[in-house]
Amino acid sequence: MHALLTIAYACLFSVIIYRNAFFRLSEINRFWIPVIFWLKIGAGILLWAVYNYHYSFRSDTFIYFDDAMVIRNLWSEDREAFWKFLFGVGTDQPDMAYVHDRLRTWTKSYSYGLSYDGPTIVRFNLLISLFSGGYYHVHTVFMCFLSLIGLTGLFRAFSKIFLGREWMLFVACFMIPSVVFWSSGVLKEAPLIMALGILVYSIFGLLENHKRILYWVLLGCSLFILKFLKEYVIISMLPALLSLLVYRLIGRRRVLSVFLSVHVICFVISMNASSFFVGGNFLYVLNKKQTDFYNVTNLVEAKSGIDRIDISDYTHFFMGYPKALGNTYLRPHILEMKTVFYWPVAIENLLFFVLIVVTLFRFRRPDRALLPALLFAFSFVVILGGIVGFTVPILGALIRYKIVALPFLAVCCFALIRPFSIPTFLWQSSDSKKQAEQLHPEAK
Repeated sequence: MHALLTIAYACLFSVIIYRNAFFRLSEINRFWIPVIFWLKIGAGILLWAVYNYHYSFRSDTFIYFDDAMVIRNLWSEDREAFWKFLFGVGTDQPDMAYVHDRLRTWTKSYSYGLSYDGPTIVRFNLLISLFSGGYYHVHTVFMCFLSLIGLTGLFRAFSKIFLGREWMLFVACFMIPSVVFWSSGVLKEAPLIMALGILVYSIFGLLENHKRILYWVLLGCSLFILKFLKEYVIISMLPALLSLLVYRLIGRRRVLSVFLSVHVICFVISMNASSFFVGGNFLYVLNKKQTDFYNVTNLVEAKSGIDRIDISDYTHFFMGYPKALGNTYLRPHILEMKTVFYWPVAIENLLFFVLIVVTLFRFRRPDRALLPALLFAFSFVVILGGIVGFTVPILGALIRYKIVALPFLAVCCFALIRPFSIPTFLWQSSDSKKQAEQLHPEAK
């Protein structure tokens, strides 16, 4: 029954993906997206197998699911408690203590004024459980579909940068191995990628048509999800968002000056934001998060721990920023392949290093009209990379935390490389080939 229900949902989502216009991407053969979906399902099952058979501890790929099943069982035991935990209302009342005693991820003793994502991931799994019958791999299929929505949103957002080179954007959005792997499991990465992709898609849509209600609805929903899922993702993107807004308001002039000015102002405000809210002391929160991670590293005696970067003041912060970026995007490297599980990641990081070098040697100046979108992506890569590189001292955790920025990094590199082509029959849709033949009959 478990396998049949999993396959049934996978087939249902495949039909939706194949027939729905949102997943019909310009210049990309429509059969590729269902193929990517099934590839993600395979990756999700592989992730489950690794954690189920290789590791002895119950990781978060299971405990969020376990907590959701505890709350799901409340439907027959205590229906009022079920609704309270589903909507997050009244869960801190004394009569709910017996439920909290059975949950592992619902509360956190410290947050430094930032939202805790545990209850949000549990609720995602709880909602899916209403359709899954409590079968784990049905949740895997749902998570693959959610993350595919986000990746498709990213493709649509950046598609104008890659006119005629859509295959490069396809690779950046759908074929980065670590993104495929980690966004396909029953983890926070799947809804995170979904919300991020919808956010960027709605922002770029509003820049073209600010009167379309759908974009405003998508923007609000994605921000709401990210607020309770990963606040640091919104923080990382906020300077770029404000830069785009200012750029639009002043009449689309001096884009580079606008982005630099807004980012400097945002940083100055962040240095004094503690006057406005608890989580506003940027360096204090970064220090505390770093300390918490290192305490956990020492407690579990993690074998993949890395040296701590000093961020005791802003001088050390700026001096340590290049190392933080290097930790995020280039580690583990090929000299740190201690176990077989590090090999794919180290090879991927090496390929990204080569891609960055090739970009520098084959650099081309982007069109002025495309510069805002590229600066937006570059800003997110640099800011999120710094936050992750400063606070995460475990190579295994770095691999997961950085995946939301990897498509943006690939977009920046591919967009700035002087163009080259591959045979179009590998990726181009039949409709696109017919249009090309009509415009250029001699090319038949």
